[in-house]
Amino acid sequence: MQQQGIKTMQLAAYLISAAIALGAFGKHGLTGKVGERELEIFETAARYHMYNALALLILGLAHAHYKLPRFSAIRVLILTGLSVFCVSLYVMSTAPLFTVTSLRWLGAITPIGGVCLISGWLMAGISFGKILKK
Repeated sequence: MQQQGIKTMQLAAYLISAAIALGAFGKHGLTGKVGERELEIFETAARYHMYNALALLILGLAHAHYKLPRFSAIRVLILTGLSVFCVSLYVMSTAPLFTVTSLRWLGAITPIGGVCLISGWLMAGISFGKILKK
């Protein structure tokens, strides 16, 4: 169990570095190349990416110490949510760079990522509650 928590912390560290790099790219590489709306969308993706990567780091630490019930399912939900939510926003916001007229249809899958994130964090909260009852 401890190894799974440490592997999650390692993955979170990589996700944090990617969030920093993408945030810098958005600020310095996209300004003037895409519209204000696209910049907002990209910044939202980078913000959620960072928040969830940092929280995943903490979750891995908690699992390494407390053996969270249902940790694998929590981790899958959060990683799926982070991927679907953030990647769909990153792709939509950078579409003008690739002369793609519109990928707004990706906006239809973004909420699926949000639901996965919410579900994963709710499940984490329930798992913490189970630890408290022990």
